[in-house]
Amino acid sequence: MFFDLYDLFQNIRIREASHQARRARDLAGDLDTRLEELERQLLMVKATSEALWTFIRRHHGLEDTDLVNMLKEQASQREQELALEEPVQHCPACGKALQKSTGSCIYCGHKADPAPFAR
Repeated sequence: MFFDLYDLFQNIRIREASHQARRARDLAGDLDTRLEELERQLLMVKATSEALWTFIRRHHGLEDTDLVNMLKEQASQREQELALEEPVQHCPACGKALQKSTGSCIYCGHKADPAPFAR
């Protein structure tokens, strides 16, 4: 009788593991499909960007170095913007991100202490 119960328990665990494996396989397939779609979209954006740059370059007498310099300038501006952004604070109780406008965590209710140098 003990072995029958044990076998039943093991069969249930095997079915659960099979179900989880099937779900994981389905999810992986869905993710593969989504990744392929994103790669296709990225190739389309790249081709469009290259065509636009070729058009602009021809009609305005620009060089590739002009584009590279513009990209560097924009990257520098973005780095400066990021440096000015406030870092995300996390709740000491549950670890979730705290909203700037509330005095307590919206997830667990823990009262948040304000950062000493908050802007």
